[in-house]
Amino acid sequence: MKCARCGKRYAPSSGAIRCANRDDGRLDISYDYDALREALSPEELSKRQSGVWKYRELLPVDDPKHIVSLGEGGVPLIHARRLGEKLGLEQLLVLDDTRNPTGSFKDRPMTVGVSKAVELGYETVVSASSGNAAAALSAYSAKAGLRCITFVPELASDAKLAQLTMYGAMVVKVRGLESGEDPTVKMLKEACDRYNWYPCPSFGPMNPYQAEGPKTMSFEIVEGLGWTTPGWVFVPVGAGGALAGNWKGYRDFEELDFIKSMPKMVAVQSSGCAPVVRAHEQGADPMKIPPWNRPDSVATGLMDPFHGTATLR
Repeated sequence: MKCARCGKRYAPSSGAIRCANRDDGRLDISYDYDALREALSPEELSKRQSGVWKYRELLPVDDPKHIVSLGEGGVPLIHARRLGEKLGLEQLLVLDDTRNPTGSFKDRPMTVGVSKAVELGYETVVSASSGNAAAALSAYSAKAGLRCITFVPELASDAKLAQLTMYGAMVVKVRGLESGEDPTVKMLKEACDRYNWYPCPSFGPMNPYQAEGPKTMSFEIVEGLGWTTPGWVFVPVGAGGALAGNWKGYRDFEELDFIKSMPKMVAVQSSGCAPVVRAHEQGADPMKIPPWNRPDSVATGLMDPFHGTATLR
């Protein structure tokens, strides 16, 4: 693992979660691709049962006995024929991650994040979210028998909070969103520093492990296309974990010579909250993306005004 900001390296056995320099640099995970070429092949993967953990050698959990799974992944790649015709496209495919156990792609990062928490011996996991990520973390924590705490914005809807409490999470409402800094993230960092809780959000540099989960989306796409690469991949972006994860998956398969080219990646944001798009257009420093003031969109799951570093990079 290597800090994206200062370059400090960590061995897998270190159990590192954040850079010791506390410089908000994400720990990027790389693999021994030479060894993996000896152990993995498209033929071998094609024989395995579908799901996130069929790609276990490319995920950062050492011992399979620590895997916490609810049957995530292995979702269909649907040919959206009529919509494709309307848009003038020869082939438009949709990866339907609504079929995951809690209804979103967030089950992919959280099965990895919670499995690693079990492997590292943590008893309490914590996140900053009131949406799909928090719901997924709550569900997998319940499966693992871990205590789950999530910090949510003061105005989070009752409908979202109901799913969290149903799985047994402790929900803490936090005010102060108008301050220009996400108060839930501030509380997350302070609580983890003070109590040595395991941070498991779906964004940013707080934890490198669960960020590896979304790349299984690209693995499934490549397999579904007969081990070929799509020309373009469109990804809705809030904090950007899905896009960064998908890109990492294509890079992994390219390193293993499973594919010969990378697709063009497209980040899609709502016009009412588009900090990553704006930063890209302005050539901003990925480590200093200006927050979006007063987010406003019907796509509430994408209203994340504070993140996007890995996506912009």
